[in-house]
Amino acid sequence: PEAVYDDPDHLKVARFISNPGLNTMPFAAIANTQLGRQVGAMATGSTECTIAFRPEACTAVSSADQTDLSGRVIFCERFGAEAFAHIAVDYLEHPIIARIEPAHATRLTCDQLVRLNLDISKLFLFGPDGLRLRPRRRAAA
Repeated sequence: PEAVYDDPDHLKVARFISNPGLNTMPFAAIANTQLGRQVGAMATGSTECTIAFRPEACTAVSSADQTDLSGRVIFCERFGAEAFAHIAVDYLEHPIIARIEPAHATRLTCDQLVRLNLDISKLFLFGPDGLRLRPRRRAAA
């Protein structure tokens, strides 16, 4: 199960094994952003892909510089020692779920602006068929 969680081959499997939920967004929603340019380099030529990431791939940041996503807090929830913020991003259909420090969660209020950076090494790309898109390997010289 750990290998499937860390390296899923299909979007349905990635969603099934994710709790809290897997964050997804169409590449087209971020194509013209800094994040979109970084992801585009990984997209193996496909622009009709879905970007997916788990809540732990998000980091809340205080500066607007080099922010990947920003949105407004809908609500926060605690699961024992972990806390998660549900964040509405204007151009996304579904809220983003971000894992945050529990001490930080107590200071967040509804409708508060939150800026997030994503660890690009923890992003998954899936094609329209739900299959994982993996970067092409260079042929040996």
